[in-house]
Amino acid sequence: MIYNQASQHRPTKKRWAGLASLAVAGGVICKKELQKYMNELDKLGEIVASELRDSALNRYLDIESGFCGSAIAKQLHEKVQNFDDEQKVIIRAILTDAIDTGIHDFLFAIQESEDVKIVSGNKNVVELSDGLNGEIFTEDGWFEKYSQHKESGI
Repeated sequence: MIYNQASQHRPTKKRWAGLASLAVAGGVICKKELQKYMNELDKLGEIVASELRDSALNRYLDIESGFCGSAIAKQLHEKVQNFDDEQKVIIRAILTDAIDTGIHDFLFAIQESEDVKIVSGNKNVVELSDGLNGEIFTEDGWFEKYSQHKESGI
């Protein structure tokens, strides 16, 4: 995995940087070819898992490890250093649960709304799922497939 100089936890730019050439069945496919194989629902899932969830979880990991630049992040890092390892594990679990609950509730609200549509490839992605909020869970859900931290989180 390629890592950004700005963060030890955050993979480089827009997920595709690491997927630009992907070995598949002995061959290599490029970004455009990979996109053909991802359905529109999975495209949304990758964005939700990697750009929303992972970004938030990695922000905490950056603060905890001291790999951050802002003044407030540095202050938070100093405070987190007062916690023992068990307390840090609890904080990580709480953050994972809070972020996952927020994503779940947001997707549910979109699913239930008659006024909001997410269009990808001329398709309303909301209509492609029988429950958008349920797409994030299970062994074949978005978090397991696309999140750097898998379904279990940090």
